[in-house]
Amino acid sequence: MVISPLGDSALWLRLGDGVDAALTARARALADDLAARSWPGVTDVVPAFGSVAVYFDRPLASLAEWEQELT
Repeated sequence: MVISPLGDSALWLRLGDGVDAALTARARALADDLAARSWPGVTDVVPAFGSVAVYFDRPLASLAEWEQELT
């Protein structure tokens, strides 16, 4: 998984390249897992074909802190 900033208040978690059912299932499962954690400040978790976007209600203080939480 590659974690990158998405603007100043979101993260993009890329699970792979391409579009296929298995990759989409992984993205949906990850999004469901992250949404169930109910982290303070997380406003939305959005799955896509091979990635998940995690949105926050404030600018990210530290990408490294969230990478630790998400991996």
